[in-house]
Amino acid sequence: MSSPDTIVDNQDVIHNQKMLEIHRTNLKQLLEQVAQYGGEQFAPLEKLNGIAAVRKNVQQSKDTLHSYGVRVEDKPYEYRPSRQALDKALAKNSSAVTETERTRLLRRADFAAELLRGAQVLWVDDHPNNNLNERQILRSYGVFIDLARSTEEALEMLQAIRYDLIVSDMGRQGIKDEGLRLLETIQRSTQPRPLIFYTIYSPEMRQRTGTAFAITNRPDQLLHYIIDVLERERISSHHLVLP
Repeated sequence: MSSPDTIVDNQDVIHNQKMLEIHRTNLKQLLEQVAQYGGEQFAPLEKLNGIAAVRKNVQQSKDTLHSYGVRVEDKPYEYRPSRQALDKALAKNSSAVTETERTRLLRRADFAAELLRGAQVLWVDDHPNNNLNERQILRSYGVFIDLARSTEEALEMLQAIRYDLIVSDMGRQGIKDEGLRLLETIQRSTQPRPLIFYTIYSPEMRQRTGTAFAITNRPDQLLHYIIDVLERERISSHHLVLP
């Protein structure tokens, strides 16, 4: 025979299951509305705040059900575009990043949203389709990204625009260390910019890229490094030399 506590728990489970479905329905409706603007990154702030609130309600209902031992299937639309893109990038990269690390990263990105918004990044890669998810994460925070498929194209673009930083692969167009040529050329210029290599990491490669800001092949570390660069640039631009 069931105890009174078990009956109450079952009632709570049913209630939270119903609330979860209501929140999911509301979220779907809001996402359909912002799709008319071209996606969440272009939607009015009022709509974005509404989506954020409903996503929070969804998560709270799921957490409550989990506390009762009820397994709830996650839906891709329940997460923000940045989280969806991060999960895809990590899955493609086979990076073992915990849920806590993912949450911490996106919280840091949210905290640095003002820095990220409007930042200009030059991404150099002759196979840019390999990094679609990584660029989607950045664009969801308002980062402007220009693509260059060769060192020559990148150098031309650097003459025209002062980018906040550069993200580059290493091997391009059949040359396995072409990224180093870009790095050396940038370092010799009158206005060198921070460069992050997004490529396979090894201690030897890190030694060879010593003047680069960083080197990584992990999407989560890449975002951390980009925020690091922007924070450093902000500190430098606001630095006052006292008399």
